Amino acid sequence: MYLNSRYKNMKKSKKNILVFGMPRSGTTWIGKIFDSHPDTLYLHEPDTEEKITELPRFVRPNQYKQYQQFTSEYVQQLTNKTSLRVNGKLPLFNKHYCSPILNLFLKLNIYVAKFLEQTNLKIGLINYIKFLKDKTYIIVWKSIESMARVGLLLEADKDLKLVYIIRHPCGQIASVLAGEKKKYFSSSAPISEDFAYFEALSVEQQKYTLDDVRAMTQVQKLALRWAMINDQAIEAIENYAERAIVVRYEDFCTDPVKKTKQVFKEMELPWNKQTEYFLGGIDQESESYYSVKKIPEKAMNKWKEQLTADEIAEIKDIVLTSKSGQMFERDFFNIIRT
Repeated sequence: MYLNSRYKNMKKSKKNILVFGMPRSGTTWIGKIFDSHPDTLYLHEPDTEEKITELPRFVRPNQYKQYQQFTSEYVQQLTNKTSLRVNGKLPLFNKHYCSPILNLFLKLNIYVAKFLEQTNLKIGLINYIKFLKDKTYIIVWKSIESMARVGLLLEADKDLKLVYIIRHPCGQIASVLAGEKKKYFSSSAPISEDFAYFEALSVEQQKYTLDDVRAMTQVQKLALRWAMINDQAIEAIENYAERAIVVRYEDFCTDPVKKTKQVFKEMELPWNKQTEYFLGGIDQESESYYSVKKIPEKAMNKWKEQLTADEIAEIKDIVLTSKSGQMFERDFFNIIRT
């Protein structure tokens, strides 16, 4: 038996789309773009709220068979429970598979729960999935935890589709540094000091020893982490090209509607007015670190004001030797600093 008691009595969904990427890579905004589609059921980082302790953080191809059954069953049970973090990420959208009354009730349930949470009172969310027994919907699972498991997930469930988001390394690293400076992350230890993860990736890629990593600056460590994680994900995805794509965050920022239409077509999602309205409705941004209300092109280029020339050079020297870094080679040679 692969699943413990928390995974019993699960329902099987008809279709799933994964929106995965490293933290601070624009996955929340892009995840909400998918959520804006009236046919999707969006799950915001369920594997962050409840860690998948049964799986290693990094799963190698020779381990797929060992974890395949558990992974397949885990994917099937994603909608078995609801929580404010997973099901209540704002903004909220109307869904075709819900009646007008159920749409209104679910929004009210979430808004009241969020309000009470600010007063240290907690109420549960209704598990509305039980009302959708005969309805058709498409699950979208957004994750920043399982990007090193994408190959296993695609192997375990042949119906899965994947959108893997990759952000310019300077943008991702600048955002991580800003978050650590303001203590926004749950861990008190800097991400760059997660040597266990470096060790797991280094064994596979055989490029650096732990002594090499320890001798690096903080920025160099973050650049190496960016390259290693994205390289292993891209290499895994190459074996499933018929249902998995890699998309640059910056391409969404440059022309959100055009890129979303392209990606929706790849994921077999028809275009719709609700998504178009969501993408066209951002004319002012929130200063909140985790907000999806950002002016895309401004967010895309913010790192050019945050990082020094030396830091950019450190990042460039490491990432341009990687497969994922080559996706941004032209950008490094066209940097215009203000």
